[in-house]
Amino acid sequence: MELSRKFDYGTIEKLAKDHGFKVETQFTDKQNYFVDSLWIKK
Repeated sequence: MELSRKFDYGTIEKLAKDHGFKVETQFTDKQNYFVDSLWIKK
């Protein structure tokens, strides 16, 4: 079973902040279908 969730950039930023992190940068594919976020502990 696979579970897939979709988040916009604002939601990713909020999730990071709410858990004590800061989004350092976000990496996307060429079509902007996928994103990997690098979070840094505050």
